[in-house]
Amino acid sequence: ALPEEYFNQAWLVGGAIRSIMLNQPLDDLDFIVQDNAILCARTVADRLGADYFTLDDKRGVGRILLRDNARTAVDISCMHSDGIEADMLNRDFTINAIAMRCCNPQELVDPTEGLKHIRQKKIRMVSKQSFSDDPIRLIRAIRIAVQTNFIIEPNTSIEIRKHIAKLQQVSTERIRDEFMKCLSSESPHKAVHLLSYLDMMKYILADWNDTVGQEALSKLRTLESLVSIIFARKTRDAACEYTLGLFASTVGQFRPELEQYLSGEIVIRRHRYQLMYLAILLRALAVSSDNRTTVDVLRLSKIECNMITLMMPVVDLPETLSTPEDSLIRKQYSTTIHPIPPNKARAIHKFFRTHSTIAIEIGLLALAEIISKYGPQIPHDLWERKLAAMFVLLDGYFDRYDQLINPKTIIDGNDLIQELGYEPGAKLGTILKQLSEAQAAGELCDRDSALKMARSLYSTSNK
Repeated sequence: ALPEEYFNQAWLVGGAIRSIMLNQPLDDLDFIVQDNAILCARTVADRLGADYFTLDDKRGVGRILLRDNARTAVDISCMHSDGIEADMLNRDFTINAIAMRCCNPQELVDPTEGLKHIRQKKIRMVSKQSFSDDPIRLIRAIRIAVQTNFIIEPNTSIEIRKHIAKLQQVSTERIRDEFMKCLSSESPHKAVHLLSYLDMMKYILADWNDTVGQEALSKLRTLESLVSIIFARKTRDAACEYTLGLFASTVGQFRPELEQYLSGEIVIRRHRYQLMYLAILLRALAVSSDNRTTVDVLRLSKIECNMITLMMPVVDLPETLSTPEDSLIRKQYSTTIHPIPPNKARAIHKFFRTHSTIAIEIGLLALAEIISKYGPQIPHDLWERKLAAMFVLLDGYFDRYDQLINPKTIIDGNDLIQELGYEPGAKLGTILKQLSEAQAAGELCDRDSALKMARSLYSTSNK
């Protein structure tokens, strides 16, 4: 897609080369061209049918977002005026200071021995000015270390500690973006632990301190272990541990659907599971802070703030959702043969109505809270009941959605006003909710029965 006049003088740079060498997935590509980078980026976006926006007008950086599953980001920027080697010497870490010529992939520029450091699994700053030039690199060093399992070499660690206070010079948006990338790694707990150990977390979440930090880290680690099972990542042998083993055999029956659900984008390149990680961290901080202020601190989008605010209260999984252990076998292809009891159908419907768009997250957070509270001494009967409740919720959402969560409306508010002469208001809303519950429970099947129940409910409410 690069026009010929750009292709001949374009270089692939940065982390993409490292990812290729490590056989890791690529979802970020950085190219540099000699001039007119924004025009080049617009042209490439048009040719690929991708989304485009100007990332930095002053420095001439354009971003392309491909419409693939990974929402691959392609940044095109202008080369340093002194040439490609000078450009590499102005970068953050040696493992990112490697350039490959697009028209001749055998031609590499590696002035800081980045290729050697990749083989040595070592993170080294390009120069002593690396962190003072751009303090966001302090958080990036931790993120790359966790993603690659590389070691930050001693001199770089010393310089990191020297420059931590400079994070207060970085915009909230840039800190947010780098931190959310930390939460997208396979081990967000390790990333946050290192950021906390190096005293960086207070620049990311203002109310962070050692006391609440330990509690937050413990809960994050627990949630991470559950998400790792859902995402089928390498984790401790769940089969050998009662708590995680039972979670894997129960909730794990919905693994493909859950992974797709939690990977859903809320805004570009920010996903449900990242918000869930952030929510469990913020819960600890919210003890001494206003929930909304705590959520707003990272300047997330309005929809993200709303979702995290709804996740902040600690909610238990209702006992009414629990079901006998021999029923915990998924039967997604035979739900009509295995009807759900009316009382349980009502409970499922009410739970999803109450918690709206984040009901599944609420359930997973509830399980994480239980594990955090009891640890290895978790009562087996309690854990089995809560997993049974989670199973029922997932069965309702993924296999019986149209029946239990969002049944097709038989009558609406206009029908009650026109047919029965009721006045609009809160009472009408309550009746509609009760009708919806009854419909989910299979107690209503047609318009006449719905109108009859509405009359009964309205009459009862007037007594």
